[in-house]
Amino acid sequence: MYDDGSELAPAVLFGEYEEIYLALMINRLKRDKLDPEIYLNKMMRAHLNRGAMALLPRINDLSDFYELVREERNV
Repeated sequence: MYDDGSELAPAVLFGEYEEIYLALMINRLKRDKLDPEIYLNKMMRAHLNRGAMALLPRINDLSDFYELVREERNV
């Protein structure tokens, strides 16, 4: 849950791979000696923000997003 009370369901982001990604994130936090109960949501938010910032120069409208998906899928 975000500070403003909004929430994004993990299944929306990870689909059928939710458990795998969750395990990887928890493993990383434990390796860094960080408590997953405290840092998991912060880690996710930081990761989403980095991804959004990386895409920002490439997407000006919905058609750009569609083209990006096509490129990634090699269609």
